[in-house]
Amino acid sequence: MPIQHRLPSLSSAIVSREHAIAAFQRTMSQPVKPETLVLFLEHDLSCRSAVSVSGTLKPEAIIDVAETVAAAAAAQPHLGSLVLASVRPDGGIGPHDDELWFDINDIADDAGVALVDWLIFGRFGIFSPPELLGLASRWAA
Repeated sequence: MPIQHRLPSLSSAIVSREHAIAAFQRTMSQPVKPETLVLFLEHDLSCRSAVSVSGTLKPEAIIDVAETVAAAAAAQPHLGSLVLASVRPDGGIGPHDDELWFDINDIADDAGVALVDWLIFGRFGIFSPPELLGLASRWAA
């Protein structure tokens, strides 16, 4: 899975799902293709960097990405949290995304990093598995 580092031009903290969506939309490949996007957030929620991982065609690819980026974030004392996004231009929310949410959340927790949200950019909209599960929001605002 090739990884590309992209720095979004963000001047403020990522404090809401709407801010994260805007940041992801600025870093998403054009034309849109399947990929996984990551926002690395500092403790003050400012975006340190954005990463795009291509070749993540299957929903389960989020597990490998989560393991890699959680370990990378844990190794940087100024980083405190992550926001992940799966870009699925020909799909949307999948039948096992609830299980995948709990898996990637555990991966981040085990690394000592907070997973704020996981967004799925699908054919018919943007979905948040934790929100669909009725879990409490982890966003500051």
